[in-house]
Amino acid sequence: MSVVKRMDGIIRELGGFNPSSRVLLLTLYLSLLSPVYIILLSSSALLNLPDEVVSSSLIIGFLGQASTSALMLYLLSNVNQLADNIAEYTSLVADLIREKTGLRVEPLEAASREFKRGFRTYMGWYPLAILVGLISLLSYGTLLYAIILFELYSALNSFFLAQAKVSLEGIVDYLNLVEEEISAVIEIRKTSLSIGVLLEDRVIAFGSLLFNSITPIACYQLLLSLGSIVDKFRGFHVEVKYVLTMKESVKPSR
Repeated sequence: MSVVKRMDGIIRELGGFNPSSRVLLLTLYLSLLSPVYIILLSSSALLNLPDEVVSSSLIIGFLGQASTSALMLYLLSNVNQLADNIAEYTSLVADLIREKTGLRVEPLEAASREFKRGFRTYMGWYPLAILVGLISLLSYGTLLYAIILFELYSALNSFFLAQAKVSLEGIVDYLNLVEEEISAVIEIRKTSLSIGVLLEDRVIAFGSLLFNSITPIACYQLLLSLGSIVDKFRGFHVEVKYVLTMKESVKPSR
């Protein structure tokens, strides 16, 4: 039963993901300070406001950027983790089906290999966005450079957010394929793994155009979608485990 234990272990690993935690909500609120940085910096340059305003804008900018980057890193790392767990889980289920029924789910095995090979979020490049954001803070003395670099930081965030969205859509499509292939071999109740439209592309684009103002909200929305996928996947696991390990006999559907 080591295969089943590992399947349960994968589900427990996913259980640590909680998009509604207080820490995550606080991070979201702080990340909304990002555009205030540019507003205060512009006001101080155009209206010759005291140096204290510049100091305040830098503090606000740092809090906003750090919180936004933390949200993005949390999203990207959890998307990657979910993809790895699902790929491993699929292989385990295929092995368990072969053990219980003697049938090989060849399309599922091939799809699992293809999924692992083609999955990308470009998370390793995200520190580039963080670096650009920090440089924009250090360029506060030249307003134009600060705005250009901050806009570049916003654009990079939008790019990685778009990659996370595409990756989540790929995960949902793959899970639906997994469910179809498994239900074609054994009798299981389908759990409807689809979660509908994740996020419109124009919402992601507007985050860049409006000085990163929408990006944190869009990022949190994707985190909620990720949480929904995890919940549905957990229900799918319960059904598969029941059919393959708790029923007295496993009835192939074909």
